[in-house]
Amino acid sequence: MTSLTFNYIPASEENRDTHTWTAVGENGGVHIWAAPQPQIEGHYWPEKFYGGIEIHSKTRLYEFGDGKPDHDKCWLLGCACYHDGSSLYFSEQIEPLIRHAEHPFADHIHEYMNAILADWYRDRFNREAAE
Repeated sequence: MTSLTFNYIPASEENRDTHTWTAVGENGGVHIWAAPQPQIEGHYWPEKFYGGIEIHSKTRLYEFGDGKPDHDKCWLLGCACYHDGSSLYFSEQIEPLIRHAEHPFADHIHEYMNAILADWYRDRFNREAAE
């Protein structure tokens, strides 16, 4: 597997209280983002965070569509990228773990996120190399 560089960008005023974990390798990158649910009077959210897990590929992800990259200059890769993601995976697999976690997040949370990022990178980019 390609060597991955992992990074955590904690919530701040500049990124609207969004926590971001990233993994970047030779073929692209994956990132997880988590933001607190907005506090709206009269509304109850069962999840404390909303977010997603996103793939950033240097090569086309799917045969359908016009074939043009989704971003001319990806914030994660610094080049054109094709993008896809899943908020459902975040809601079902990631949010329950961080819902009750103390802030700042402990090392085991970051290790868990890095493991997910590595698995997603391996599934997406190693599969592509084998085809």
